[in-house]
Amino acid sequence: MAGLGEGLKPIGRMKTPGWLVPPDLNLLLDLSRTATHHIRRCLADPRPDTGELTAHRMPDYKPDTPSAGSPRPMPRASGSHGGDSSASLLGKNFERRYTFFLSSTYSDLREERQVATSEILRAGHFPVGMEAFPATDDRGWQIIQQRVDDSDYYILIIGGRYGSIEDTTGFSWTEREYDYARSRGIPVLAFVRKKSYIPGDHVDTGLRSDKLAAFLEKITSSHLYKEWTTADSLRAEIVAAIHHRVRQDESANHTRGWIRYTAALDALAERTSHLQAAQELSDDDRIAKLKHC
Repeated sequence: MAGLGEGLKPIGRMKTPGWLVPPDLNLLLDLSRTATHHIRRCLADPRPDTGELTAHRMPDYKPDTPSAGSPRPMPRASGSHGGDSSASLLGKNFERRYTFFLSSTYSDLREERQVATSEILRAGHFPVGMEAFPATDDRGWQIIQQRVDDSDYYILIIGGRYGSIEDTTGFSWTEREYDYARSRGIPVLAFVRKKSYIPGDHVDTGLRSDKLAAFLEKITSSHLYKEWTTADSLRAEIVAAIHHRVRQDESANHTRGWIRYTAALDALAERTSHLQAAQELSDDDRIAKLKHC
């Protein structure tokens, strides 16, 4: 009889220390299916693997193919994004966390960015901002693309400024981030400040004012958005939006977010233990065990 470990595939590289991105759970499932098929082969079970594991599969995904010279994108679900901050795999529910990319102009919205960051952390998720990575060249833009690719949601905060204009594109860095996030299919949570509440010294004029108006038209005509007045009202809107959107998206059983890979590996070890235990059962009991584990 062949050894149980023969033919098993490696689990693969973890995305961050301590956390495993759900698309990589397909690697765990592949390993689990391989183990199931291998045990059946060792026990001379003639039945093919006809998909008894379907109930435990996460939805399939199709990784995007990067163009030459572009940053390698993170595997992304082909279906819906994002009910209870948990992912189901191998009969277990795992606590799930999400990454939120925070995009806005900086000098006029420092307090508001801090509010957003605090509420993302308070909800138990991961905020990502580019304050420490000024996009002054192509390398800076590649870093931004990588951070957006690794994010599950994109939060856009708009005030009265368009921001600095990038020479080669004619767009602000904020608008470029927004366009890129949309091109990657990342859900956008947009918050637009009411004009009457924008301080006079935080309002662009001339060309930047015109570009801001066009940017706002793009945002408001593309998807839902929330208006805000003060930092406190923005806080309330962000809290509600994160809670509502995450719960709504998770009901679709998507493959976004992060879970602790140690928990996933423990679940896989438990499943493998059940499969191995099936070797000690009678033929009828063994088939039932393999069918339901």
